[in-house]
Amino acid sequence: MNVKHKTYWLTLILFVIINPLYSQENTVDNWDNELWMGTRFSWGQKKLKYTGEFQSRVNQNYTQLENWYLEGSIHFLANKYIEIVADARNSVSPSGNSFRPGIAAIGKIGFNKFFIINQLKLQSDNTFTPKTSYALREVMYLNYAINTKWTPYIGGGVFFRDSDNFKGLQVIRAGVGVYYNYNPLHSLSFNYFVGQRNLGSYKTLSGILLVQLTIKFSNDYIYMPARYINF
Repeated sequence: MNVKHKTYWLTLILFVIINPLYSQENTVDNWDNELWMGTRFSWGQKKLKYTGEFQSRVNQNYTQLENWYLEGSIHFLANKYIEIVADARNSVSPSGNSFRPGIAAIGKIGFNKFFIINQLKLQSDNTFTPKTSYALREVMYLNYAINTKWTPYIGGGVFFRDSDNFKGLQVIRAGVGVYYNYNPLHSLSFNYFVGQRNLGSYKTLSGILLVQLTIKFSNDYIYMPARYINF
């Protein structure tokens, strides 16, 4: 399959993801602007990569703290195309804490300067409590390395929830962004996502600005790690 055909299929997939954002009859006529800011640290070598991330999220048109979280993960670089990731996140919000472990498989395909990243992730929220729920994430990115400094991308994903209060497709998000690599160990990314969230009786829309600093303490890996944004 050549580059033209691969780009066509990726565009079609993103259209299927994004289209429901504008076609739901029971979407509430409102729009919330959110700001997410985070810092990610990574280190490791050979086939193992470790990351730590802090992120804070502000919603209600940038006036209210939604939550902040700390997350740690271990990446096993199985081969050139596959990563296995185990992570755990502790989120703090005005309504309380939530602990969320997860396990993911990440597929990576590169051709010319394009890179497709696909993440399939199973996670558990509020683990070890009576209100434990489960979720499945499917996320895809298309990165394009213009040069060693700039890498723009487009991406999108869906989030399926299984809990006492909700079962089914809960979140859809898609957007664009760009990575700026200051040097091989430091980069800054600017991202903007459009999202729809199903709250059961109605759906809400939001625009999310995400700014993230990435600091690497080492970059000595056998295979190139996947590059993607947590959303």
